[in-house]
Amino acid sequence: MNEPTPGAQHMTSSHDPIHSFRPLRTGRLALLAVITLGTYCSHHAARQTRALRDFLPDEQAGRLAAASRLVVMTSYVMLGCLALLLLSPLKGSVQLICAVTWLAWLGFWLFSHAFWSLQFCQLLNEIRECPPNSFEWIDGSRAFLLPSFYFNYKLNLITAHMRQ
Repeated sequence: MNEPTPGAQHMTSSHDPIHSFRPLRTGRLALLAVITLGTYCSHHAARQTRALRDFLPDEQAGRLAAASRLVVMTSYVMLGCLALLLLSPLKGSVQLICAVTWLAWLGFWLFSHAFWSLQFCQLLNEIRECPPNSFEWIDGSRAFLLPSFYFNYKLNLITAHMRQ
């Protein structure tokens, strides 16, 4: 059975991965991220990964899924470290160790989220055959700085543009 060539210009609507993502207002994503201390962003990344997985070869899908699991796992470890820091009656050097541990996990979470985002953008651009100068190109450098927010914003723009 011949599959249509996956590209932004020739894709039928059923074969475009953009249609498989769950739309979410960027402001709502930001609010949920603040309320959950970033954990919602991790689950949002995992949800977007599951939506893209069907369009990827097994090896790429596995790497992207592992990256999203790392983002989710580090967000929970980070929350646990923060809870330990804020709720425990520890003082002095033990509290300092807890604070440094939390900051280290926070940094690791931010890095893993940015790494997932770069992979995700690259794979989505490849699948959709978007040239770097097109409106639909998802810029990895912007996604690296604000992973879930830029990506969600850009998907919303592309979806709105496709509806017109």
